[in-house]
Amino acid sequence: MMWMATATYHQVQTEVQEEPLRQKRPGPGRPRKGEPPTFATVYRIQATVAGLDEARMEQERQQRSTFVLITNVPQQERSARDLLLEYKHQGSLERRFALMKNPEIVDSFFLKKPERIEALGYVLLMVCLIFSIVERRVRQTTEPLPTVTRGPVHHPTGLEVLRNLAATVIRLADGTRVLSVPPAFRPTLDAVLQRTGIAITVYTQVPP
Repeated sequence: MMWMATATYHQVQTEVQEEPLRQKRPGPGRPRKGEPPTFATVYRIQATVAGLDEARMEQERQQRSTFVLITNVPQQERSARDLLLEYKHQGSLERRFALMKNPEIVDSFFLKKPERIEALGYVLLMVCLIFSIVERRVRQTTEPLPTVTRGPVHHPTGLEVLRNLAATVIRLADGTRVLSVPPAFRPTLDAVLQRTGIAITVYTQVPP
């Protein structure tokens, strides 16, 4: 008996074959002279892969390469490819806007007027922009960022950069300000300031 079966992407040809299987004697001892052996019939399936189902493969390929997006942007303004790229890249934006959704930041403000809430939104947007610029500038160099706790970091995050920008400013009796940084953390601070283009005077000089 022979038939064709369809697997996921292949044509499989199967055939059921009868095969006699010799059985053991039911009793103990050697068989008597002239005693015929006993056989049982077993059935085995022989399967052969006939080849790929090209039609099924093409259907699956078309289905997997289809991505449904609903938008109100006219087709004349943005192509389907551009819309898909924008959608795929939104993860990086969502990670930035997580700062604006952080309860520790947002819950610390209590604003009644809508214009003040709008102004706070613009301030937070500027914070996200500066945060991204600082992170990008530090990552543009091929040299790793030397850190005390993690060692050389090749792709530091913005939070890692801000953590290493923290320093203590001491105000002297004459009104001047000096920067106090432990010697172990000074190379990291200098590297961050150099890569971001920030002068060290931002710690010691008050803007006019």
